[in-house]
Amino acid sequence: MYLALKRAGVPTELHIYAGAAHDFAVRTVDHPCSAWTDSCMDWLRNQGFLKPAKTSPTGALAPWASDRHPKDVAVRHTEDISAAKQEYRVTHGGTMDGTNCRSPVGGSFGVWDQTWESNRAVRMENVGFADVINPWLSNGRNNFRSLKEMVAGALRPGMTDREKAVALWQLQTTHRFHATTNDAEVNDPVKAINVYGYTTCGDDSICLAGLWKPAGFKVRPARVVGHCISQVNFDGRWNLLDGDMGPFYLLRDNATIAGEQDLVRDHDLLKRTHTHGILDAGSRAAAEWSAALFVYEGEAGGSPAAI
Repeated sequence: MYLALKRAGVPTELHIYAGAAHDFAVRTVDHPCSAWTDSCMDWLRNQGFLKPAKTSPTGALAPWASDRHPKDVAVRHTEDISAAKQEYRVTHGGTMDGTNCRSPVGGSFGVWDQTWESNRAVRMENVGFADVINPWLSNGRNNFRSLKEMVAGALRPGMTDREKAVALWQLQTTHRFHATTNDAEVNDPVKAINVYGYTTCGDDSICLAGLWKPAGFKVRPARVVGHCISQVNFDGRWNLLDGDMGPFYLLRDNATIAGEQDLVRDHDLLKRTHTHGILDAGSRAAAEWSAALFVYEGEAGGSPAAI
């Protein structure tokens, strides 16, 4: 390779290290071969491939510190808390919520590949001596402080029962992704959305049931194999909306939401859909796997304590 490059007039260097193993890679070892990355950077720099890094006056890494707007000036505000409950507003430029500063989040597993934009920051600090209990920072659009506020914020006057159920399903699916805390912390929708931002199917099905019940819906678990999904009752039937994998499925009329028993009896209702959410590419293997979860024929059931 070296000789061929030289004959072709391509700038090249060859470094041979005596006694080095084949796979020394970039590990730090007690051998001169550990310095090969430095030699490589020197060569790239001499060839003009590496340029000096841009830094801000503060010395922070670019582009975050150097990509500033003229109005990006740090502001400090001190509020004297004199009442048992006190609220105040900070006018905050830029974007500070997940909807605007990251790629879409849904039930899909593909949201591990996140992209982020430069963001603004707000820091809350108690500079006094008395304890401040449960301080809360809101972007002014989402009221997630309590389950009651979360439900009320998702619903609008005049909604049908279906629209209400789907709105609460969207609230859950657009504020979490698939991962686990390995405990019951995220069985609480308030913690799941405000603190963690992720659930697995077992947690997600509990959170969805927890959102639907305060809105007046009856809920039941679906009996799927190796997966957890809650069903919600509206329009006189059980409807299955999967908050973890992302989709819900339609009957052959392409309008009515399918329930568990509909899917058990007609697997093609799943296979024609992005079974891991629209953010994941369609996959025949994934569709077959998802359809195979639906095998239980019988009435919707569950413990009365869990519904």
